[in-house]
Amino acid sequence: VWSAYNDCLCEVPLLVLRDKKFFLFDDCIDFKGICTNIAKVYLVSCFEAKRHSKAKSLMERSKAQAWISRQQLLIAAGEETVSTQLHSMRLSLFDIAHATSQDSSDIKRNVILHAFEVILVGGLSSISLEQLAVQVGFWWEYRSDDVRGTDDHNAWSHLSSIFARASCKSYEFSCLPPDGILEIVSMFLKDLPWKLCHLCRNLGISENIVNTCSRIITEYSDKAVSHHLLVNEYFSCLNTFVSCRMDSAS
Repeated sequence: VWSAYNDCLCEVPLLVLRDKKFFLFDDCIDFKGICTNIAKVYLVSCFEAKRHSKAKSLMERSKAQAWISRQQLLIAAGEETVSTQLHSMRLSLFDIAHATSQDSSDIKRNVILHAFEVILVGGLSSISLEQLAVQVGFWWEYRSDDVRGTDDHNAWSHLSSIFARASCKSYEFSCLPPDGILEIVSMFLKDLPWKLCHLCRNLGISENIVNTCSRIITEYSDKAVSHHLLVNEYFSCLNTFVSCRMDSAS
């Protein structure tokens, strides 16, 4: 259904959507607003898939990525609509990752830096780390030959590579329940530290990210943070990343 829906959306001229200010990505938290923004994310990723001008669609894609990364796990804990929203947003992660799988080094560098800025400002309860994990998983499968000599076996502890290598998109997961999608995203999170460590080193931003990551860990440790299971999983991921970086530097 999503595939057919995206095909229809792609028939709308990009200029018409821009004139109507379609890609504003307002930070609304009501159900209708969240669903509208999720539809925009699908549309942006679909433009990429249909080979619309990358120069023209890059700004919209950046807005989509930024909006997703700012969303919170605990917008209104306990409400069924929140679970639905998070489920849809997690599905959209695969569309964005698929569209960005062969990004340039400059874009990758900006995406990684922005992800950690969001976490530093918004805290570990944002889904920025989930988005980064899925994107890095897809980047890893399309990385250039000059980094294929890295310790690949360290990044194969889980099954994220299978999903990334298959270039899976959201409609292929739409039949899975929220818990199933969360389990797949968790695979990407578990593989993130090693992959991110190697990518940051090759992109020349390793020290910046380690310093930012250490600040996030310190703030999380010093503050009374809600011990949400997934937030703790994020924290564990960041700790592992710092350990990986220290191991590779020694």
